[in-house]
Amino acid sequence: MDKYRKIASIFNYISQNFQNKAIARPHVSPALKLLAKFALKELGIDMYQTDRQVGAKNYIADFANKNVVVFAILSNDSDFIILDNKPVLSFFKLRLNELQIVMYDRNCFARRYLNISPTQLSLFACLMGNDYVPFENLKQFHQCLANRENPCKEVRVKNLCLLIKQKEWTGNFKHKRELASMSREVFGHENRSNLIKCGLESYVIDKGTIPLTLCVRMRPDFEHAVHERHFNCSNVCIFNLCKKEYGSSEVLEDGSRIPSALIYGEIRQRCYGILFNCFVEPDSVKSIFIEERCWYKKNQNVNNDLNEPERICPLRLSYTSKFFKCAMLLSL
Repeated sequence: MDKYRKIASIFNYISQNFQNKAIARPHVSPALKLLAKFALKELGIDMYQTDRQVGAKNYIADFANKNVVVFAILSNDSDFIILDNKPVLSFFKLRLNELQIVMYDRNCFARRYLNISPTQLSLFACLMGNDYVPFENLKQFHQCLANRENPCKEVRVKNLCLLIKQKEWTGNFKHKRELASMSREVFGHENRSNLIKCGLESYVIDKGTIPLTLCVRMRPDFEHAVHERHFNCSNVCIFNLCKKEYGSSEVLEDGSRIPSALIYGEIRQRCYGILFNCFVEPDSVKSIFIEERCWYKKNQNVNNDLNEPERICPLRLSYTSKFFKCAMLLSL
């Protein structure tokens, strides 16, 4: 909703100032990000994309470590300082006109500024609060450490690092006793040791190859081709469609016309019919649904948000043939 309001403000700005002012807004439509992939590929730049099952940050760090030509990672995500990878270049500190940038060294950060081992950085991140261990759940723990109600960040960092050193916690997610001890210290009981474990595991880089979870029966060579084309950014959504999923984020639309997510809805349903062989008899498609999460203003209410997908039934084509079906699959 916040992004939708930003988009609405852009069109409001255009309607009021298009005659005498240049338009410069910070919001970038996700569609532009999508098209940027193909634009960069046309320039001969290698582009890769992962799946939800593989964390992008973990994959980038692993890719950097395994390729000697990668000397650093350019990003604005502080998690790269926690991960065991190449030096991190701050995107926020990049000055193109001066060709200057700030580089972060995780070893220096851990030893000189936090006075802990680099291997304990993932534990530090978890106990400060991250995607797996919410900051709200740690408020009481931070207050107890500082002996005050609202300790500033500097105090929280200092006291937490002292505790990690005092307790000699390694941050190894395989040590059940240590996890139980941390859970008692942080939450007052052992019930949330798995929460800390998941947080620590999220910083593991090389997790090996994760098998595909496709819902379409296909030959192994075809399955490999689908995965490879997705990985190399050769297609947009076929890989997710093979898992019976489709998502479309907010786009640059002013809300005065029918949303594009609705305009192309029936076309998507026909594609589902081809992909899932649902064009034979209407009765054969009752048990098949594709989960769609498409942004458009009319479906943003309490009972239907993007957390709960719309279950869309495939539609069969009125006139089709085996030849047409094969041609469509080959084009995908």
